[in-house]
Amino acid sequence: MKYPSNPDAEKGLLSACIQWPEMIDELLLEGGASLFYQPNHKVLWNALESMRQARSEIELPTIIVKLRDLDALDEVGGAGYLGDLAMDVASRAIAKDLLASAKQVLKRREIIQFCEQGIREAYDTSLSPDDVSQRIDTGIRSIFSQTSTAGLKPWVKVLNDFIVDLIDRYESDSKTAGIPTGFKLIDEMTAGFHPGQMWVIGARPSVGKTAFTFQIAEQLAANRVPVAFFSAEMLATELATRSIAADAKLDSLKIKNGTLTKSDFPRIHNSINRRMHDQIYVDDRSNMRLIDIEICTRRAVDEYGVKAVFVDYLQLIKCDDRGRNREDEVRRLSNGLKSLAKETGVTMVALAQLNRQNEEKNARPKAANLRDSGSIEQDADVIVLLHKESPDMVEAIVAKARGGKTGIVSFDFHGPTTTFRESDEQPKED
Repeated sequence: MKYPSNPDAEKGLLSACIQWPEMIDELLLEGGASLFYQPNHKVLWNALESMRQARSEIELPTIIVKLRDLDALDEVGGAGYLGDLAMDVASRAIAKDLLASAKQVLKRREIIQFCEQGIREAYDTSLSPDDVSQRIDTGIRSIFSQTSTAGLKPWVKVLNDFIVDLIDRYESDSKTAGIPTGFKLIDEMTAGFHPGQMWVIGARPSVGKTAFTFQIAEQLAANRVPVAFFSAEMLATELATRSIAADAKLDSLKIKNGTLTKSDFPRIHNSINRRMHDQIYVDDRSNMRLIDIEICTRRAVDEYGVKAVFVDYLQLIKCDDRGRNREDEVRRLSNGLKSLAKETGVTMVALAQLNRQNEEKNARPKAANLRDSGSIEQDADVIVLLHKESPDMVEAIVAKARGGKTGIVSFDFHGPTTTFRESDEQPKED
């Protein structure tokens, strides 16, 4: 099958490389040989690339000698063709337009070739439909996310971006560098949510990690920050029950059991109206897998502009690529979520169970208590461990804060509405 190409753009790029050999370096960063589809152009490019890497002089006579040594001069078109080619582009500025054209055609080729591969894999019964869908989704995205030199930022641009960000923070009412979680003391320690970060919120069972984390999600959404919440443990309706109970200041058990009074319904109605347009997107499917989270997160970022993703909780998520044991599987899950955060630019917040070590003594947990895998501790940028001091008091132990500081924040916990509030009295620093 013949694929799309732009012979004139290819010819112009080769001409520019002969006249301005430093162009070869630029083309290497933009795709190199893949930019050339015509066989003779690809042969010539390979020769020019080889000469550049060998630090050879790149001039018309030396190119002819190189091609003769490779027995490829006639294949390229002969010395006469090379002479015409060397004079094809009048200015280096034109080469940038030619490069843009060649890259557009290259993307068309890659899309066609990838779709062809996807069709072949769809016929392969050894691959599940979900696997094929994931490969196609990842592949197409990779084609359009190739930024080559755009990933390299001159230091002057980095400093300019820093100045703009600094001024924005100075003039803003909020002094949190990232997206505020809604808990002031937590933000002071961690600087809030940042793109590509992975937060881990750990606790033993029944301490309130889902309630604590969903409250953060709601506080973000209330400030018009779209969030996605993957709930492998609770149904979406259960989350809604807690949300409305907290907002209406009603006992969630009354809502759950239906033991309401007539005066409760206006409060519930008003709460629903207040929260109706919060941008919270919930996935509560059972047997959730890492691949499900990956696909849905990418689409949520593209379609809804999601900035933070919550996973409740890590040890309940399945991994298709199973490891040797549960610890190895959790390591793969943790690595996968961290990579997804960096790829999509969201803040990933993963809830995790803690082991029962020191539980009888009611000792404060440590990051080492994260259950099943030490890699969770390694992958996380921020680790917050919840510890119940009493039925109405919970400590949030910031055990790790990359670029921030660690410490303990005390919260008053209201059981009937499952809500947290930073206490007026905080632990004194050691």
